[in-house]
Amino acid sequence: MFLMLKAKMEEAAQKVCKTEIEDAAAAEKVARQIGVIARSAKAVEAMRLLCLSDNEEDEMGGRTYDPADDERIRGELLVEYERLDRIIERKDAEAAERARAKAEAQSCAPAGPPTQAA
Repeated sequence: MFLMLKAKMEEAAQKVCKTEIEDAAAAEKVARQIGVIARSAKAVEAMRLLCLSDNEEDEMGGRTYDPADDERIRGELLVEYERLDRIIERKDAEAAERARAKAEAQSCAPAGPPTQAA
């Protein structure tokens, strides 16, 4: 099926390449045709890749599933998550301390010179 579709895509591409462009309307039509061919070619290629993966020994492309490896990765992710969580907590605490110190400094700052009312 892939080979039939690929042949049709090549035929369509050849016909579009032979199209004479005489005016703006023809140029626009050819541009749309090229876009359709490009999207179709991408779909045909995806189909080819799907067919290749179906020919593999299993759905994972020949890879084997190892529960121990899964647990190892899960543990690494948990360690990294906890590390990032600690960093975020530290940054939040630092920001809160800066905000508290700024508020305290503003409340203790002497008032500016009095202004006279007119």
